[in-house]
Amino acid sequence: MIDNTEERGDHMPSIQCEVLAPAGRMSDIAPLIEVGADAIYVGLSGYSARPRSSDFTVDEVMEALEVVHKAKRKLFVAVNANVPGERYEELAESIKTLDAAGVDAVIISDYGLIHYLSKIIVNMEIHVSTLAGVYNYRDVEMLKEMGVKRIILSSDLFVDEMVDMIDHVPDLDYEIVA
Repeated sequence: MIDNTEERGDHMPSIQCEVLAPAGRMSDIAPLIEVGADAIYVGLSGYSARPRSSDFTVDEVMEALEVVHKAKRKLFVAVNANVPGERYEELAESIKTLDAAGVDAVIISDYGLIHYLSKIIVNMEIHVSTLAGVYNYRDVEMLKEMGVKRIILSSDLFVDEMVDMIDHVPDLDYEIVA
């Protein structure tokens, strides 16, 4: 993650890094914390682009949240699969539960779903998945207007394209997948 909002005395952007690691099972979480992950993300069962065997149910997310927050780390939940409109209400109920419980962010890939969930989320941040295909600063501006706090940059962007987006919309967090 690149936080471009803080400035150093020499007017160069300050870069704060965060190590974000994926967990596919509850047994993954403690080792990830031990090796220094600042944040952990899990896929929400039925709504994640990750293999079904590595998805977390709402109850499992709640269990993971307790462990992660006890270690003073953050927990993000990925909702980056194609979600048909008729499942939005069902998903919204799960998101409301996770939001109220204190999940730190939801990672979303669908623009319509971002718009929909931005109206019901109270505490969680919205992060845009690399699967959303954000390729220019106009996309970033639109997403920022929808309440997005972080853009996970596509791995097929060139450095100058990333810099252009960050220069045009410097007051968001940006994440680079390595």
